[in-house]
Amino acid sequence: MTTALAVLAVLSGLAAPAWATVSWKRCEGAGPVETLAFAIAGVAATVPLLWALSSIRGLSPLTTLFAGALTAALIMPAKQRPPSASPAAPPWRQLGAIALVAAALAALAFLPQGVQRGDGVHRIAMHDWQKHLLMADELAVAGAVPPANPFLRASGTTPYYAGFHLLAAALTQATGSSAAVFPALQFLTFLALLLVPLVAYALADGLFNDARTALLAAAGTTLLAGFDFAVLALDTLVTAVTEWSGGLTFTGLRQLAPSTHLDYWIHHNARQFNAPLMTALWAPQHLLAAGLAILCLHQLSRHGLKRWRDILPVVPLLAAVPLLSAYVGLVLAVTLGAAWLTLTAVRERAHWLALAAGAAALLVPFIRGLAAGNSPPLGLRLSAAGSWINGALFTSLLGDNVLARLLDTPALLVVEFGVIGLLGVLGARRQLSEHRSGHAVRLVWAAGLATVVAVFLRPPFDEPNNVYARGLLLVWFILAAFGAGEWRRRSHGRGWQMAATVCLLGTLFTPVGLLLEGLSFRGTPADAVATIEQLHAATPPDAVVAIPEDVLSGRAFFLRRRLLAYDARHASIFGAPEGAYEATMSAFGAAIASPAPEEAALRLQSLRADVLLSPRDALLPTWKDSPCLPVVAEAGNWVALRVTPAC
Repeated sequence: MTTALAVLAVLSGLAAPAWATVSWKRCEGAGPVETLAFAIAGVAATVPLLWALSSIRGLSPLTTLFAGALTAALIMPAKQRPPSASPAAPPWRQLGAIALVAAALAALAFLPQGVQRGDGVHRIAMHDWQKHLLMADELAVAGAVPPANPFLRASGTTPYYAGFHLLAAALTQATGSSAAVFPALQFLTFLALLLVPLVAYALADGLFNDARTALLAAAGTTLLAGFDFAVLALDTLVTAVTEWSGGLTFTGLRQLAPSTHLDYWIHHNARQFNAPLMTALWAPQHLLAAGLAILCLHQLSRHGLKRWRDILPVVPLLAAVPLLSAYVGLVLAVTLGAAWLTLTAVRERAHWLALAAGAAALLVPFIRGLAAGNSPPLGLRLSAAGSWINGALFTSLLGDNVLARLLDTPALLVVEFGVIGLLGVLGARRQLSEHRSGHAVRLVWAAGLATVVAVFLRPPFDEPNNVYARGLLLVWFILAAFGAGEWRRRSHGRGWQMAATVCLLGTLFTPVGLLLEGLSFRGTPADAVATIEQLHAATPPDAVVAIPEDVLSGRAFFLRRRLLAYDARHASIFGAPEGAYEATMSAFGAAIASPAPEEAALRLQSLRADVLLSPRDALLPTWKDSPCLPVVAEAGNWVALRVTPAC
């Protein structure tokens, strides 16, 4: 298939469900913002069928085309006359301004990628992007679903929710260039970020039927973080007085602007929650899943499933959530299950069960992949909050135990949610006491259940990790909607204005910190990057590259090839058996320690490595000019050798 036809097939496959979703929402009489939000969600709704078809035929532009067409057929409702009255025009300028500010802040964090300075070629500071790049590369090159473990090739398939990366791989395949994986992921990241104000506006407009309140909800959801700025600012002040070198270089300013959200308030990665803008920078797949989950809740609580034909359009949206984020999918499933119990009409209960059955049917290939992999089990646990310095008052007084951790959690959540949390709780209480809206009741239940599940149910990671908190994004959206209504009543209070300012400053702090971090100490040697670029021209896209473990870090940001192994922790998270990573790296170490190049090539071939990328001075001199390990790329102290055992 030519590149032009591949691009057309992929774009048609992704555009078809978006067009079908627009037709569906227009028939319902939805407003323009809600319609646009669902149109973006329609692109993501392609994922379940794209996963299912790719697991049978492999990922290709034609697979994407057929997946999109089938998804559009599910979403397209039965014919009905649209309502005669047109919805009021929303404040597009203000919504556009919110989206542009968010996009500009997000773009700051990406600026270091590829910037060359004296200490090398720099990359973005969000190290989780190595995971996104490796996974999307694996899917784009191999086209196999479920994908192989990108962090350990020898461990088989991974039980990972790779729907976001599958979309990026489809876009990459259409271009015919492996270099397109980075911009494809960036495009989807900004698409997920664009969805945030649209979803927040539609949700608040449905609750309050007021454009100003909905606009406030959109701004608050997108641009307001928690109260962590107060702690970060205090730490910065102490650093400036006691430790700062006074230099106005990137490295000097980096001392004053730590990039990790809540790095000093909560023990790193153990209890932190990332607001939407921060989630977009680190883990955009969870943000896209949260947007779809809120739209599902909004659709079901506002419109319901009164007829059988109302079920089909929601099925792919619901099924896409766990393929984008298992954690958001988990809390959404629990929330919908609890909502189902509150239904009274037998007919409506049957419709909801049919919806769940349809989504589960689309997820069968994913569930089979989970069963075949080594997915970490879930368990009830609550991580330590730290010491009294970072808010763990009860842990400090009562010792580190379950009760103390439980008591510390509300205080930590107040800091993380900031003015969104405080106003949201007050607004939800007022809404329920004054209106008793069925829509509001369901959303409050959703927020409460999402909090309980996300805080307590998590996999047993060996190291602190905050992926469990992604489900709290549902809480953020819902509380922001109620908080916007409450802000209209209380915004004249000086205290609330100061609280909102502190939260907004915290939003600005993190992207600036990420920019400074990326430009200060993330440099990769320029000769290594030059060698990688030559390697791309000299090797096929499916080549497997082996890199010595002591120089692995950072290369995945520039290397668009599959890797033999990369990072023990992520290999385990992605389903590698216990000890498999260590065994592979031990065998790799023995291979590159072999004096005879013939033996080294045979050992590397047994590991299924096609190319060895390494600093030249780390290789044995006996390998020089060997036909078993010929040079395919070199620059400065870096060299790439082709593994050729039949020499």
